[in-house]
Order: sequence, then structure tokens, then C-alpha cells
Amino acid sequence: MEEVLKIIKDIKAGDIKPIYFLMGEEPYYIDKLTDYIEDTILTEEEKGFNQMVLYGRD
Repeated sequence: MEEVLKIIKDIKAGDIKPIYFLMGEEPYYIDKLTDYIEDTILTEEEKGFNQMVLYGRD
């Protein structure tokens, strides 16, 4: 949870990374952070062009 809050804080401060690699035991936090990044950073046009979400095996 601490790492999720740090990423959100960094994004709010304008420190946006080109790639976010999210993994962990709690898919809830991964989904919430993915939604936050999608809604905060990307425009509708960018979502169709620059967004790629990949899911690995469990």
C-alpha cells in the first residue's frame, strides 16, 4: 500500500515515469492504481494509442 501511495504522490508532483511495472498479491491495488494512472495522465486519444496493459500468468 505504501508503494501505491508513493506512486500517486509522485504523479501528483509531476514525476511521471514512462513505464509502470505493477505486481503483487493484491490485484485490488494494482487495478486501482491502473485506473488512477489512466484517468489522471492519459487523454482519450492517448488511451487508444499509448496505453498497453499486459496481464501475466497467476
